[in-house]
Amino acid sequence: MNDIKLKDIVFHNIAARYIINEKIDINIKEDKIVLDNYIQLLEISKKIYETLKSKKYSPEDLNKLIEQKNNLSNNFKLLTNIIWKL
Repeated sequence: MNDIKLKDIVFHNIAARYIINEKIDINIKEDKIVLDNYIQLLEISKKIYETLKSKKYSPEDLNKLIEQKNNLSNNFKLLTNIIWKL
């Protein structure tokens, strides 16, 4: 398995667990810019999940969150060559 595929699996596994509030204890060694983008991506993905779960949102607000996530996802792809799937 190549390095990018392994990172893809690790990043998404951590993200899925974070989004649903599972405890995570891991140390990721990456460039600061990648980690900063990843943390922002985790936060916005979780916020979208929680917003949808609450069923109390306007389409406009949800669209803004999705637009933010798409921008962060595009940046993450440029930084890591990993396509964000969550």
